[in-house]
Amino acid sequence: MGFETCIQLASLEVSRFKKIYITSRSSGGAESAIKSFHEKTSCSKDMFGFLTLDLSSPKSCVDFVENLPDEIDVMVLNAGSISLKSLQEKTETGVTKNFHAGCIGTAMIVEKLLSSGKLKKGGRMFYAAGEVQRSVWLFTGFQPFPVWDKSKTAIYPSTPPTSIFGGVIGVRSMIAGMQNYKTFMSLYMSKVARENPDYYIYSVSPGGTITGLYDTWGQPLKFLVKFAPTRALFIALGAVHKVEKAGKRYVEAMSGPDFTENFKTGTIVMGKGIFGTAGKLADCTKQRKEFGDFEAQDLVAEVLRGEMKKVQDAAL
Repeated sequence: MGFETCIQLASLEVSRFKKIYITSRSSGGAESAIKSFHEKTSCSKDMFGFLTLDLSSPKSCVDFVENLPDEIDVMVLNAGSISLKSLQEKTETGVTKNFHAGCIGTAMIVEKLLSSGKLKKGGRMFYAAGEVQRSVWLFTGFQPFPVWDKSKTAIYPSTPPTSIFGGVIGVRSMIAGMQNYKTFMSLYMSKVARENPDYYIYSVSPGGTITGLYDTWGQPLKFLVKFAPTRALFIALGAVHKVEKAGKRYVEAMSGPDFTENFKTGTIVMGKGIFGTAGKLADCTKQRKEFGDFEAQDLVAEVLRGEMKKVQDAAL
């Protein structure tokens, strides 16, 4: 997703962005990606830069922001994935490894970026949300979706919510975990937008997208996504689309002149309707009651900032 977005950004007018920075835990993969960017676009290698970032390390998150140039135009928070292992294993502060990478490290960058003034006034920042947050039937694994209970916000970093019928099983548990941390971060971003009205801050879904992520999820989802007739059906229904269209969504959020006019800061922007995960972007704050709930946003921000402090204290 990030690779495709960079290709499309670099294909815009050269004057639109002077420099595009990518991140990685090591330089090897970044150097290979930058070489590919150069080969696939008309831009020179100087158009791209690389900064080290390890979301599991508080120091790395701080160093990343400090190494950014001043007055950046856009920050895209696209990192985060999921596996059964990251859902089941806990960090030393008691949260799941999935939540630590998906929320805590990313939120550290957000807080540091705004406090340092590295994002220019009027700049854009968006978090990569997901259609899974809307409880779309396609992603349920044929099990009921978890119910978000505000009174249990503090325990969700260590124990993702379950459905009204109890626990979730198999691949569905991974989807529930993904929905949990992405909903957590989206609510947090909406709270941050309310606190920082001089910026445009969003959560934007790339849409239901066929990527290599599904290869790590096991059966039956892996089979369904890889099975050509199923993929064709999903695309025809508008339930998923190719990574090129997902990248186009990101580029629109980053540079589209109408995006900030169509969506006010703090909006959670996703698809629309059951078969709209790959369709036109829409304001989805009303699709789940939590999305537009200021109290839910406040609770999430309080809990997440508390978890960040635990991680920072543990690193001392």
